[in-house]
Amino acid sequence: MKNIRKHKGIIEVFSNHLRWVYVSLFTLAIGFSSGAYALMIENFSVTDSTVSFDIVGELLGPLPVHGLTELHFVNPTFATPGFVTPASFEAPVSHTWTGTQTLDSVFPLYTGSESAGDFFTVNFATPLAVGEDLTGSVSATFAPGTFAPAEADTLEVYWGVDMGIDDGTLQDIIAVPEVTPFSLLAVGLMVLMAGRRYFRRG
Repeated sequence: MKNIRKHKGIIEVFSNHLRWVYVSLFTLAIGFSSGAYALMIENFSVTDSTVSFDIVGELLGPLPVHGLTELHFVNPTFATPGFVTPASFEAPVSHTWTGTQTLDSVFPLYTGSESAGDFFTVNFATPLAVGEDLTGSVSATFAPGTFAPAEADTLEVYWGVDMGIDDGTLQDIIAVPEVTPFSLLAVGLMVLMAGRRYFRRG
């Protein structure tokens, strides 16, 4: 039994490495094929209630038919419920954005729903253009249980839509980091240490 668990663990680690290699090769491929510095999502982090990431690069064409203000982060398996759990559209409780563009004042971010699909969206205030430099950092807090990170291995990032949420202009494919008890403990320790330093100063 110990050997079985050991081999299973090795296979899982190898599979995770293959996933990251695939995502990295895809990003390089679309960048070279377009002749531009492709849009990339970096430092992607998600828990059951928070999401944060950086956006770097230029928007790839062609121009989508609809939704020129929107970047959709789509779970390609379209599970129900899946990566996104709410039955209806949900907006964040709070959010921050630092970047070259402005987010929409009413719906800066929102989730999909059981009927609309397994995704969340970053919504800008004005339409974006092919080749536009889109640089910034997003951080948002939703209601607890909004996200189920274990239900998605990757997210496909689309600009706009043609006929459906997953047929706009593909920009990037990102790996969803696994949320483990160890990673949660590490975050907790970091918060505790920061708090201790703060009170010592006080």
